[in-house]
Amino acid sequence: MRKERQKFRLEKLEKCIQKTGGVRKALKELSGKRDWIPNMKDRNDRNTTRRSEIITTATDFFKKLYSSQITTPKIDLSGQEEVPLIMMAEVQKAISTQKKDKASGSDGITNEFLMENKDTMAPILVHIFNEILKSEHIPHQWSTSTIILLHKKGNKNDINNYRPISLMSNIYKVFAKVILGRISKKLDENQPREQAGFRSGYSTLDHIHVVKQLFEKAMLGELVEESRKVGLIMNTQKTKAMTNDIKYPITINSNTIEYVDEYVYLGQIISPSDLTSKEIERRIANAWKRYWNLKEVMKNNETSMTIKRKLFNTCILPVLTYGCQTWALTKAHARKLEVCQNAIERSMTGKRLSDKIRTSTIKKQTQLKDVSVTIRKLKWKWTGHTIRGQEKWCKTIMYWYPRDRKRNRAPADTGQRCSV
Repeated sequence: MRKERQKFRLEKLEKCIQKTGGVRKALKELSGKRDWIPNMKDRNDRNTTRRSEIITTATDFFKKLYSSQITTPKIDLSGQEEVPLIMMAEVQKAISTQKKDKASGSDGITNEFLMENKDTMAPILVHIFNEILKSEHIPHQWSTSTIILLHKKGNKNDINNYRPISLMSNIYKVFAKVILGRISKKLDENQPREQAGFRSGYSTLDHIHVVKQLFEKAMLGELVEESRKVGLIMNTQKTKAMTNDIKYPITINSNTIEYVDEYVYLGQIISPSDLTSKEIERRIANAWKRYWNLKEVMKNNETSMTIKRKLFNTCILPVLTYGCQTWALTKAHARKLEVCQNAIERSMTGKRLSDKIRTSTIKKQTQLKDVSVTIRKLKWKWTGHTIRGQEKWCKTIMYWYPRDRKRNRAPADTGQRCSV
């Protein structure tokens, strides 16, 4: 029975790896468990375990969080242009670009169903969407969604530590994608430079690079007031201060800002000193953590090397190299990363150091992507993209340097020097 169960689990994991390159969905299905929120603090800081009170607390919190405090002027629609009807090609393209393995809304219609029946569904959806444009009213079912809460980090009974996810109708998402396709260019032109998280041609690496370059090259009442005017509220619990000078107390709205020597921002350690060494140690630890999470596949002698290789390249290597485009990499750093990969390769092949098998022999067997080569490719790709791209903060700061000081020593290795 145990062998049959292990065989079933392995087949399920291999199928998921071949399909998605990861194992998260398969592990979730195999666990058969559903994570419930056991308790939560309400607005009065009172701990409750009642489902109804937990739902009320979450509803009130997110309703207040997402309610706008800014009054916007009414838009003059007197010169409104006639909206062209939605075409078949637009709907077919929107269906084809939907993501697979996503939960459906209350109607139970999945993206896989729409894709498999695209030729049948597209004409029906074209008719429905055009009726919506003409009547200027969407179906009332699209106005409701199922909300699930995902825990991010920190205390699980604090509603601030949860991220809401809306499960909406996939047909609505197709309609929204059609509309987005028509207005995306205009929307992107009006996005501020500060927004880099979801835009084409932008990346959170841009902001990581800007922050690190500021530390390398240069080293709050008005800010709070000006931010509030545009609807940006500072979260003083998550805001930290760094300095290489005297630490003067900073108090905002009766909250004292904590001084730290380092802080994890956008997934990387930000620190005024020894940036890369600390981040590489963290990357190596996270890569090993990810490896041991996947040990059921990676340590299984019955799993083919093709599956292990794909899982390493798609799930472990990205963890090991995340943000490497901004690293000031030295030979010592590269050696640490190579040692980490060599150890992982020995572990996944079941070879010990005492077996005295050469690393080159093991590498011929595994044929994994080399971490050092991968980093060089990623750095060149991102640097070239930044230089060729439009004027953004990361490009501006790349070319700037202080000109009014004389150096008494050789310049230190920086992210910019290691990219050119």
